[in-house]
Amino acid sequence: MVWDAADYVIPPQQRSAFFVMTNLVITPGQTLGACEEAHDVYGNDCQSEDDCHAGHIVMLGSGVQTGNCVPSTRKVGLKVCEIYGWCPTEHDITPTDFVLANAPNFTVMLKNSIEFPRYQVKRRNILSWMDKRFLFTCRYNPYDEKMKYCPIFTLGDIMNYTDAENKQIWRQGGMVSIHIEWNCNLDYDEEQCLPKYVFRRLDDFDSIVGKGWNFRYSYHYMENGTRKRNLIKAYGIQFFITVYGKGGKFNMLTFSMNLGSGLALLGIATVLCDMIVLNVTRKRNLYRDAKVDLVAQQKKIVKKQYLQFTTSQNSMKEDAASAAKDGGEGESSPTGSRKSEPRENGGRSEVDHRLGIKMHGAMTMEGKYAPALPMYVIGSTEV
Repeated sequence: MVWDAADYVIPPQQRSAFFVMTNLVITPGQTLGACEEAHDVYGNDCQSEDDCHAGHIVMLGSGVQTGNCVPSTRKVGLKVCEIYGWCPTEHDITPTDFVLANAPNFTVMLKNSIEFPRYQVKRRNILSWMDKRFLFTCRYNPYDEKMKYCPIFTLGDIMNYTDAENKQIWRQGGMVSIHIEWNCNLDYDEEQCLPKYVFRRLDDFDSIVGKGWNFRYSYHYMENGTRKRNLIKAYGIQFFITVYGKGGKFNMLTFSMNLGSGLALLGIATVLCDMIVLNVTRKRNLYRDAKVDLVAQQKKIVKKQYLQFTTSQNSMKEDAASAAKDGGEGESSPTGSRKSEPRENGGRSEVDHRLGIKMHGAMTMEGKYAPALPMYVIGSTEV
């Protein structure tokens, strides 16, 4: 007995998926025996017996070669190797129109249940207000406030929602995904946690080879003591169902952490902006002049004025020492008062009108003026 892929590959029953057949090619009444190989099997054509090897199996062939080279009844002028297997072999010609013409009107009902275990919330797409009568008559419609939650869909509507303009999907099959989305704010009533359906076409029908979706399966039976089978190549639409979503409630700890992180990012943003504006942009000098406080320049001006005051004070001390040497302590110069000699003012203070600097000090026992640290009055004088 020979087993091929049609015997041991069961039609796929996938988890979270289903298949709907829309077209098929039937090879009825196959029996085990010797017959010509299919004309479209690559590497199985021959010119003589020498090209066929008994016991050899050609990849994608229908059986085991017997070693004979026979004329093909399906293509004129072609010779193929004879095989032992299920005969007659499949004549794989896809019908010009899909056999199950009523397939777009087929309906499918989806049942989906989800759970948010952290909050102990369970939901299903058949809502609590739905009854048997509603489920018997409703059809999904995304533009109706009530029907957009109906879990019953027609295949034709699904294909329209996928924007699949190529109608060849009904003839050669295809792949479609159905997404059920649950995005719920569990701070509100659980009844407001509702599903949303999204449809997408997965296969690329514009590809040159490997279009659509198909598989083979067989049905075995006995007839007059002879074992026979019907080989069916099924074309159809494979639907893949995915469920995703998120649900949450307000949490003070999470809120405070996010708030703190956001404030920290705001601080970093200020530093980054300053670095870019003051060092990268073309007008960085303009921005720097507008932003940077000129404290350093003011310090330089004050320091310069202090140095001028110190120089003037040393000059006055030298003049006073020279006058004391010439005329004695406490005596006036014969030529009159000196311009650089400080004038007594009650032993408290006097003003240097040249610099506009008010000096505080006191008279010593020897009659000399002892200035203290200066107090700056820039641009004015005080007596």
